[in-house]
Amino acid sequence: MGIESLFGNLSKREREEAKNELYGYFSESNQKVLDNQAKLMAAIKNLEKKIDDLSEKLDLLQAPAAPVASAFDFDEVVDAYPAADVHQPQGCVGQASAVEAAPEPFFANLEGDQLIPIDAEMKENALFRVEPQSACSAIVEFNTLSIPIYISWGPSSLENCFDCNIVNKNPDTIVAENTTTAHFEDGMWLIDGKIRVKFV
Repeated sequence: MGIESLFGNLSKREREEAKNELYGYFSESNQKVLDNQAKLMAAIKNLEKKIDDLSEKLDLLQAPAAPVASAFDFDEVVDAYPAADVHQPQGCVGQASAVEAAPEPFFANLEGDQLIPIDAEMKENALFRVEPQSACSAIVEFNTLSIPIYISWGPSSLENCFDCNIVNKNPDTIVAENTTTAHFEDGMWLIDGKIRVKFV
């Protein structure tokens, strides 16, 4: 069916005007579609660019950290840095770590030269109170909270860990005559000397 049949019994001039009007409508509608399509394509490209940027940033975040060059031997550094613990600093490598924050004070008993931390709830059973001065060194003192227990057990209970001076065979108290120090090595706090205690 020709387009002229759409206009019925119009005159030739009226048909031309109607056709021009219809073509104009179609042309305008088509232009709007093209404009919308162009806007949509621009929006898609912009979105793709943002996705690419975000993907690139995500890749950077997920990338493993580059190894840091070090003058220390790798095995030595690994051994010097034990797992973090309230009683164990991050490690001591010579004097370089002296600037690290000191761990919190803790209570401990002794196995050989190693100070074994004891839970604060059991502090009355601990022989020592250890107060770190840095990541590498600490002051060690006799734990006076343990006096009621160890005075009832007598000097023999302390002879392996302290230099004992028995002034009174039926003592009323225990007096510490000095303190000592400890150093952090291979993930352990090691005592440097003995504390003298007096049973009086």
